Amino acid sequence: MAKIEKTTAPLTVDLPTSSGEKQVVVSYPKTFEDIQKLILNLRNGQSVIFKLTGITNSMAQRMIDFMSGAAYAVGGSMRAIEENLFLVTHQGVGITVNK
Repeated sequence: MAKIEKTTAPLTVDLPTSSGEKQVVVSYPKTFEDIQKLILNLRNGQSVIFKLTGITNSMAQRMIDFMSGAAYAVGGSMRAIEENLFLVTHQGVGITVNK
């Protein structure tokens, strides 16, 4: 069962696997400083789920572009899960979205 670490933000979820524990960071970024922290998580091998709410459309688009570039830089992927909700993974993690 996944262990959820209770913090203010971002939330980190530990997912035990046969090859060791993997972490997924869940966040609701409001500033580019928040996005930079998520990119550090991504660079450290953690997948990131983020939801863009409470910000302007132009700010949201800039954040999406920034995270997309970070995913590309680490050889990873970024996919929209639903409106304003995104999953970003590092290299070696595939994403499949069933709708």
